[in-house]
Amino acid sequence: FSLVLPKYEGTNQIVELINNSNESINTSNDKISIIFVTVSNIVEAENIANILVKDKLAACVNIIPSIISIYEWKGNIESSNEVILKIKTKSELVSELTSKIKSIHSYDVPEILSIETSNGNQDYIDWVKSNTK
Repeated sequence: FSLVLPKYEGTNQIVELINNSNESINTSNDKISIIFVTVSNIVEAENIANILVKDKLAACVNIIPSIISIYEWKGNIESSNEVILKIKTKSELVSELTSKIKSIHSYDVPEILSIETSNGNQDYIDWVKSNTK
């Protein structure tokens, strides 16, 4: 990408962003994110999933049961059976979705990790965007 500044033309100075490869420029409105969240059990997973979909913060939530997490917490090595949520949403909703999850999650420090993408099945990406606020 390069930034081209035209000559000063009074108050009508224009700044253009040009993509040197002539490909379209994706903005956050064009991208979706996949958010991974661990929870303590299937009941909590279903509760969070239902709230996120109902509130249009997520188009879809996959619930992946029965994982084992090993981690350090307060100086001790812990092992827990957990459930993973794989959440699909618009990238612009990640902050609001994160706040919502933190407000209803049972953990003091919930794992909420987001990966942004604009690649994949465009029909699915469009479906995610049309099924979120």
